[in-house]
Amino acid sequence: MKFYEIDFEPVGRRGQCPCGKSLLDCAHEFGVGITRICAGKGKCHSCKVQVLKGTVSEPTSSERELFSSQELEDGWRLACQTYPTSDCKLSIPPLSMTTPQRMQVEGLGIAFRPEPAVGSYRVEVSPPSLSDLGADAERILERLNHQHQLHCHKIDIDVLRKLSPQLRSWNWECQASVRNDEVIALNPWPRRQLGLAIDLGTTKIAGYLVDLNNGQTLAAKGIMNPQISYGEDIISRITHVIESPTESAWLKGVVVEALSHLAVDLCADVKAEVEEIVDMVVVGNTAMHHLLLELRVESLAYAPFPPAVGQALDIKARDLGLHIASGAYVYVLPNIAGFVGADHVAMLLATEVWQARGVQIAIDIGTNTEISLVDNGNITTVSCASGPAFEGGHIKDGMRAASGAIE
Repeated sequence: MKFYEIDFEPVGRRGQCPCGKSLLDCAHEFGVGITRICAGKGKCHSCKVQVLKGTVSEPTSSERELFSSQELEDGWRLACQTYPTSDCKLSIPPLSMTTPQRMQVEGLGIAFRPEPAVGSYRVEVSPPSLSDLGADAERILERLNHQHQLHCHKIDIDVLRKLSPQLRSWNWECQASVRNDEVIALNPWPRRQLGLAIDLGTTKIAGYLVDLNNGQTLAAKGIMNPQISYGEDIISRITHVIESPTESAWLKGVVVEALSHLAVDLCADVKAEVEEIVDMVVVGNTAMHHLLLELRVESLAYAPFPPAVGQALDIKARDLGLHIASGAYVYVLPNIAGFVGADHVAMLLATEVWQARGVQIAIDIGTNTEISLVDNGNITTVSCASGPAFEGGHIKDGMRAASGAIE
């Protein structure tokens, strides 16, 4: 297979692009953020680039309609429709670059008394001797259950792998983090117990670091969802995965990498270690849920749009590729339907609107918006696409809520 060196300016990024891959796909492979609102279909005209050096494929009919003959002569092309035929140097105009969106993570806080799924317990263990040859793991469980009246029966395998040297270095005193009947983390006593809440949106990802002892939000941060490079709306991403099933792992991978960086940044803000995160919850619409878990999305593309799974899930963080506390879980809220997901469930639970008397309306506005009509506990929900209305992507002089927009 032939490879061509592509130089992207003014970002100063370059790399080897295989023959048969579009300039847009090459750009995203090298981490160059070129907008692709229509997921590379040549319809949105948002990925304009200028070829400064080298040769490329002939202009497509859509490019001939978009650009004047002079512009084509000057090298202007759509990155999604253009394929290199030699080494190339490109110029990417600012309007074609993905612009960081204004991140709204602030909100009205509600005071509450946390009831975390993970408990923290101080454990003092007597060291083994010739008259007491019990295993380290059984020694921990026995003392934990005896000292705190628990019924804990197992220790996560990753915790077990480090247990023996750690116990000795901590002089047989530790902090055990327990979820249900399982020890999911061991740390020196005392140590913070942190939770990480993630709202995995179509356009942005919001993360909140919470102290599980008092419910206080210690840090909050928003980032762009990197899956935007394969379409800004849900349908484009679903279509992309259906057409290229192998891309499902890539879409999951870029989100997991983003979540990992987000966890590190949030912990850095409060001088904590990611290993102190002992529990994590993720909400998102049904498509984001399925892409994160690498579930099949074909059913979401056709009526009646049934999800692959509707119930809540408990998944080991490491099974998703996330590195927090050794045996920590990620709790994923349930989906209601194909386009009413766990994010809307979280909103209904947090506002407790389902308990309100009389008729209420609950609206979760995002790239995908859900609206619930609540009538004395009976809930009827619909969803609709709101991204085009708010992001300005298909408006001639429109833009996202980024630097330069009027608020």
